[in-house]
Amino acid sequence: PRFYFVSDTEVLNSLSQCSDPAMVQNHLPSLFDGITNIEFDTPEKKFISKILCVYSETSREELKLCNPVRVEQKIEEWLLTLEYEMKKTMRKTIEEAIKESEPTTKQAAEKEIPALISKYPTQICQIILKSVWTRQVEEGRAETPSKRQSKDLI
Repeated sequence: PRFYFVSDTEVLNSLSQCSDPAMVQNHLPSLFDGITNIEFDTPEKKFISKILCVYSETSREELKLCNPVRVEQKIEEWLLTLEYEMKKTMRKTIEEAIKESEPTTKQAAEKEIPALISKYPTQICQIILKSVWTRQVEEGRAETPSKRQSKDLI
């Protein structure tokens, strides 16, 4: 599925080690942008439950999948399933985050945004901030010109 993005050597290594999903995770950064590791939810390593992105020893993000991905079938099948579940989980998490970012007042937004930023992965936080900014601009444009204060929109 995603093997056309990697070198022949990595494809051969991935396919030769496909019986051990833990060994395949060494090649995940080449197959998926932003994924440095995966976490299994059983010691037998039959299900992937989380996607991890590790930036440094102190900075990491994780995304818990909506549905764990079974890794007992062919490698190309479970990689496709992982990609599908990753997109599905991102979509669901973005919807939840946007709902949480809909406070009633600007003051409430200023208090809740830092909490949301610490709760969600960076990519989702960027979407939240763009959504909040767009909502505030739309609200500002809907006001009458005498009530507008450009400094509140910036």
